Amino acid sequence: MKSSVINTGKGILSKCLKSFCLVVAIVAGLCGDVWGADYTMRNNNYDWNAYGAWVNRQTITPTATDNITVSRNRTLTINIENAECNNFTFSAGTVIIPAGNSLSIGGTLNISGNNTTLTVNGTIEIANITSTANPRITGSGTIIVKGGTLNCNMEGFNGTLKLENNANVAINSCRSFNIQADNFTATSSIPGGTYTNLTVNGHSTLCGDVTVTGTLTWNNYRISLDGYSFTLNSTANISSTTAFSNNHCFVFPNQAEMGFVTFKGNLSRFRTNPADDTEPVSIPVGNVNEAGNAYGIRMATITGTTTSESSFSVRPTNSPATPGDEYNLQCHWTTESENISNATLTFTHINTDKGTSSDLYPYYDSGSGLVKCTGEGSGYENMTITFTHCTPTGTWTACEDIKTYYSFKSGS
Repeated sequence: MKSSVINTGKGILSKCLKSFCLVVAIVAGLCGDVWGADYTMRNNNYDWNAYGAWVNRQTITPTATDNITVSRNRTLTINIENAECNNFTFSAGTVIIPAGNSLSIGGTLNISGNNTTLTVNGTIEIANITSTANPRITGSGTIIVKGGTLNCNMEGFNGTLKLENNANVAINSCRSFNIQADNFTATSSIPGGTYTNLTVNGHSTLCGDVTVTGTLTWNNYRISLDGYSFTLNSTANISSTTAFSNNHCFVFPNQAEMGFVTFKGNLSRFRTNPADDTEPVSIPVGNVNEAGNAYGIRMATITGTTTSESSFSVRPTNSPATPGDEYNLQCHWTTESENISNATLTFTHINTDKGTSSDLYPYYDSGSGLVKCTGEGSGYENMTITFTHCTPTGTWTACEDIKTYYSFKSGS
């Protein structure tokens, strides 16, 4: 009797152990997905949640904790609105994100193959990116990068690139996409868009209209507008440890269709003594050519009373204000302004801007033709033109006395 009881107890214990092991196995299998599983795309074209898309996981859609590998020359389409994963390894093939759909990569996007294409017409958000290859990115959607450097061929992308924190993009020529960047370092090209902090670390060309809202760190090098506009918003400042020069200024190589350099807001923040309205604010609008000029730069300065709603824009033009006029100054400046009072403008030109006449006076055109400026303190001396007590909007140059000049031409 005793033996029978013992045997029955062993049987119960054995069944319990088997049941426990089965439960552990089931839980371990489930936790593989909870803690992050590996999903490798099969050798075919698939949608993100398609049956059979993933090796050994035919009926499971990847989640935020799972790791994805796309390593074959096939196409993966993100066919749902909110796809997500942890790490994404991409070494071959094409990933397509249609308009209205999105992919969120909470870990790292590691691109390790040149034969890779990412087409973004929806949205992709990347926590971190590493690249040992030169992938191709196309589409017109939104790419959000929060860490790492996006190093790729973006010739076919004309959407929006958002660079958060210290994320960066490596480009060496102009591209047509729009950028929104927290911190960006330019070495040769500046994509059009909005920058919180922009550092210029090489002669750089605008690829579109640019706005800076934080700090422009600019210790050297030229910024070439090439027909676009550069704006310092009302919250922006310039950090520079070197003086402006022919190699440290804005240049305007595209004379047919130029943009403006614009300073917005209260201009007192650019002065050594912000309370001194008589201290000039200098804007190095520089030369009109890319290579600089050994004689110096065309400089614009403004003094006056400004507010947070003020704005001043300026650009130089490499021709006389009256086309074909060989006597007068062979360049002029165009300005636009808002909410600036009691202004004084000065413009400094370079030696090669001189016309055939040496007897010049300050002239401006506010919309009704060139008029001589007769305000006290106005004048032309040592290649510098001064205009006082003016509304700083119009065209500004130096001319012969127009009455004498036209009398001479008519012979009367």
